[in-house]
Amino acid sequence: MNVITSKYNAKIEISEEVILDIIKYYTMESGVRELNRLLDKVVRYLVINKVKEITPSDLEIILGNKLYANNSKTNNTGEVNIVGVTPFGGTMLKVQAAYNNLSALSITGNVGDKLKDAVSVCLAYLDSEGLIDLKKKGLYLNFCGSNFMIDGASGSVGIITSILSLINDKEIASDIALLGNIDLYGNILKVSKLKEKIITAYNAGIRTIYLPQDNIEDEKDLPLFILKEMALIHASNYSEIKKYFEELIKSKALVKKEISFDFENNENNLITIDDTKPRMTSECVEDCHACFAVCPRTFIPENLRNDNTKALGEYIKILSVKSVKHRHGQDGSIVTTLLDYLLTNDIITEALIIDKEDHLAWKPYAKITDDIDEVVKAGGTKYSVCPVFKPLRDIKE
Repeated sequence: MNVITSKYNAKIEISEEVILDIIKYYTMESGVRELNRLLDKVVRYLVINKVKEITPSDLEIILGNKLYANNSKTNNTGEVNIVGVTPFGGTMLKVQAAYNNLSALSITGNVGDKLKDAVSVCLAYLDSEGLIDLKKKGLYLNFCGSNFMIDGASGSVGIITSILSLINDKEIASDIALLGNIDLYGNILKVSKLKEKIITAYNAGIRTIYLPQDNIEDEKDLPLFILKEMALIHASNYSEIKKYFEELIKSKALVKKEISFDFENNENNLITIDDTKPRMTSECVEDCHACFAVCPRTFIPENLRNDNTKALGEYIKILSVKSVKHRHGQDGSIVTTLLDYLLTNDIITEALIIDKEDHLAWKPYAKITDDIDEVVKAGGTKYSVCPVFKPLRDIKE
């Protein structure tokens, strides 16, 4: 709870949830002048009506209908979140791509000349990569989400991604935003006012942002809670984002093909155990997702077998991920990258890892370390028994 002392000599407790709703739906500025004015209005209402507590649902009674809406909750094919800055602070925008029958480019929305130039550069890059041909099929690009003129080139990475989303007929997850200017060679260039843009994205529910490598230094100005809760993925060239394009795609179905397996005898024989390690015996089938089902080391309950709607049982979300920073580990080096991030940002002080000596590869050992290099070196699965929690005995509270 936040305690506010008003000019009416009254101390009022207002929950953080209420304050965040006021910021999200009733203010759009980089400062706090409007927020102070609205809080004063809320306090005045509470004092006059002798109300002790309010909830977010009460705000429409006090402040009227919401002035701003969070429009990043859903995405369609060809639709991507980008972030801009207005005289009042950051604002969420959407770029929408669709085909037209005019064999030409049509741009709609309140856009300026700089943004139109940025679109031309994006199309030139896509054309040089052989990804688009406007002579065969025309393109609509619509920019929406702001009452102010939308201008500048910091949404270029989002523009390219929206077009690729359209071409591939795949939706981009609505909790992702993309930042970055781009040149004819696909190099992603630094953007300005990064702090305002990322805070705006966070308040809109965005939890993953792709941004220029050159903006890393600007991240030191961001609040720690944002660094803890958001994934900031850096890229210096669009080829890096294109490489992980599948990571951005919101899958429409876990299993797209009717696949049947003999779980008892593993007749499909896609995976075998060779020298205690799982090994593929044939090429992966696109969009198959069968690895878990046929691996001899896994087990699926009988009531879920061959049920393609629940191929892996109950789950919240299934992601195919790969680290863009580390390559040494296994399964995309995700755990190594998470530990690196947590240690670097002082979110944790030490990590429990499993390492091995080269001459004793069969005998891994557990240790606690704060050295990121040791964490990276220990990446990868150890196919041997190890007393994992033994080092914890030596820790004193």
